[in-house]
Amino acid sequence: MKQIMHDMILSIFQKELSDESLNLHTVYMDHPQWTSLRSLLVLSEIERKTQCLVPPEIFKNSSTIKELANQIQNLSS
Repeated sequence: MKQIMHDMILSIFQKELSDESLNLHTVYMDHPQWTSLRSLLVLSEIERKTQCLVPPEIFKNSSTIKELANQIQNLSS
């Protein structure tokens, strides 16, 4: 289940940032396309796909896509 969550969140980032080279170890806030608007788009897509309310603070408490996915996994379990 954890890998499914990681893959899903990674694909959301790849789509929203238009960058297939992103991986789970990417520090998403360092990406040149990362903006506050992108964070809202990613957040809403994650919430839509997981059916889980994700507090925006999670983005501040994680640096990589994998860390974010792990925190969201913990919310939805």
